[in-house]
Amino acid sequence: MSTILRFVELPAPELVWGLFGRGLGAVFFIAISQLYHQVLPLAGRRGIAPIEQKLARIRLDYPGWRHWLYFPTLLWLNCSDRFMRGLILLGAATALLVVYGGPFAGPALLICWLVYLSFDLALGFTYPWDCLLLEAGFLGLFLPTMPTLPTVAVASLPLPIVSWSYRWLFFRVLFGFGKYKFIGGVCGIAAIFIAF
Repeated sequence: MSTILRFVELPAPELVWGLFGRGLGAVFFIAISQLYHQVLPLAGRRGIAPIEQKLARIRLDYPGWRHWLYFPTLLWLNCSDRFMRGLILLGAATALLVVYGGPFAGPALLICWLVYLSFDLALGFTYPWDCLLLEAGFLGLFLPTMPTLPTVAVASLPLPIVSWSYRWLFFRVLFGFGKYKFIGGVCGIAAIFIAF
């Protein structure tokens, strides 16, 4: 095994972080783009659960600035069908800008993150990968600036706290999914205790 690994050359960390940042932009593009055909049937004015009614109830329960703090979404500005579709198009365009890189890639990633976070309240993201993308996107705001394509590698490495935060995130994902795969979740644990 060690003889095989001696011939494998590991990529430079700058290249890995450059690919990771662009990959994050690509994942945001896919995640935001697929919302375009889902948002109106689910949360539009004539949808299953209109976001306008939900926001009105939240505004009554949490007056003033509290509804912005407890339920962060850009839909507080406008929750019309046209605005939601426009927000999705803006998020998809800025995700492509993140993939391209350059000095505006950081602010573009912030817009992607805000757009995706905004639709959490409207669509009720419950899958683990939605939460994972929001957390990875937030940490991505602290990544170094990516040069424009065709250069992929970043000029500097991220701060150690950022890279360790990503390691902690990946560990939690692997451990969390692994425990359900090998133990079988709560029902599997209960079955083990019942068997003994």
